[in-house]
Amino acid sequence: MLHAGAQPNASAWLRSSVQTGTSNDCQLVCDTDADLAKLTPQQQLYRDPPYRINNADGQLLGHHTIGTTATHADGSLEYNAHNLYGLSEAVATHTALQKITGKRPFVLTRSSFLGTGAVAAHWTGDNAATWADLRWSISSTLGMGLVGLPFVGADICGFSGDTSEELCGRWISAGAFYPFSRNHNTLGAAPQELYLWDSVADAGRRAIKMRYQLLPHLYTAFHHANEHGTPVAKPLWFAFPHDPATHAIDDQWLLGDVLISPVLHQGETKREAYFPKGKWYNLFDNTTIDTHDGGKSVTLDLPMGHVGVHMMAGTILPMQQPASVTADVMASPLTIVVALPPMEPLRHFANAAELTQKAEAGKLRPAIWTIAVDQQQNQSESSRGMAAQYTTRKMMAGMQAELSATPGMQTKGAAEARQCGISEPGRVTACGQVFIDNHESLKAEGYASSLLELHAEILQDAATGLWEGKLVGSLGKTTGEQGGEGCAVHWPEVDTIVLEGLTSAHDVQVQFKHDGMLYAVPHEQVAVNQQQSQVIISGLQHQMQCGQSALWSWSTMGWAGQA
Repeated sequence: MLHAGAQPNASAWLRSSVQTGTSNDCQLVCDTDADLAKLTPQQQLYRDPPYRINNADGQLLGHHTIGTTATHADGSLEYNAHNLYGLSEAVATHTALQKITGKRPFVLTRSSFLGTGAVAAHWTGDNAATWADLRWSISSTLGMGLVGLPFVGADICGFSGDTSEELCGRWISAGAFYPFSRNHNTLGAAPQELYLWDSVADAGRRAIKMRYQLLPHLYTAFHHANEHGTPVAKPLWFAFPHDPATHAIDDQWLLGDVLISPVLHQGETKREAYFPKGKWYNLFDNTTIDTHDGGKSVTLDLPMGHVGVHMMAGTILPMQQPASVTADVMASPLTIVVALPPMEPLRHFANAAELTQKAEAGKLRPAIWTIAVDQQQNQSESSRGMAAQYTTRKMMAGMQAELSATPGMQTKGAAEARQCGISEPGRVTACGQVFIDNHESLKAEGYASSLLELHAEILQDAATGLWEGKLVGSLGKTTGEQGGEGCAVHWPEVDTIVLEGLTSAHDVQVQFKHDGMLYAVPHEQVAVNQQQSQVIISGLQHQMQCGQSALWSWSTMGWAGQA
């Protein structure tokens, strides 16, 4: 209720330009003229601070909420405590859901503060269905990730106002790669479900299908956020700080390690996208962009429904099969995509014609790919595993010795050998991780059996020119609560390995070694695409187990061509 002589807008007295008469700024009993006159200059600043944010279209900070000069029970001013409300609300809700369900909760909040990211996801608030807000959504999402809110995204297609077919189509192509992805709008606005337009539905299927295929990589990125505080959606400068060209880019981002480049302007079907130094593989069509001489801008052809999604050479990416719900995705087999850096031969094999002549003369043996698995579940199996590992180490040590004898080459130590993305004459490497848990644990610190370490290395034999490679997957064991050891989670099968940037002009034979037995993989399960420099080995159906180290090794004749 209003006291006699009170101004309905208690904050309006500080600015003569603000008209009084209709405001929800009052708090139970509005300030009287006498009360307002008692405010000190400092208190007046709390109502209208000098930093001048654009609050509610120019209204003072107390507009539509508790006045900033209100005092809490402990003496704290609302000015200092206001933004803690959203954090406190999220903490209370998160804690209550944990107690009620006994599972890891999902809480979504708009009101937030530093620390909210530990207990809740966040959306960026009431945006509008405009092209400008589509562009702003990217910097908003990236900014939130940098201050500790990794699970964040904007309302796809816009919250207020009526969207358009083109805007909504472009927005879902970009927004499918926000960490938190949701189409949402206000009451009274025109419907904007993706299926209302054929072109938008097609764009949604294409982008969301890729998002779901990338779920194991996305989940691993959230694990890294939990362990190290790194954003899930990162600005390019975060990953490439020494490249000045990345510092001002706010219309591309990395979702985990995957580069996203959407169209953000009306009527455009192409865009300039920056690719830092390296080599980049398009996850939709396997085309490549080579920037190993230095980062550069590239024109991408992106008609309606298309978005740039690239993985960088030197990374290993886990992917799964798309499905309607995430539970079905996470239960599907794993595909391990190994993106190899540019492979440069040793100096005395730099002439590809020389290798071709040797191959034609029969001096190089046919390409053979071998898949060997060491199981370490008991002591007897450990003995077999140690013997197999010794054989593998001996083979690789021999190759390293030959390389070290080659001018300009040096034997690499174990730590250096595990570096990602090395590309040097006669040697390339790639690595990655896959994190999986039961999605319900109250604490997300994970277990040794939840993290699969992947490392690939290819070396060229100094004597024959043969390219010898290996892919190692290592999965630890977890000590259970009852003192036993075992897997804390059930791992999906590894069904397919895709080697990007490698090919062979000869038939590829694949063998699978398990428990001391050697099995031949049917020829039809191995595909070599020379045009795209890609080797696909499918139908492996290998079940990862705790404490298991899996070794896939291969050799290919002569120079491994690059797309």
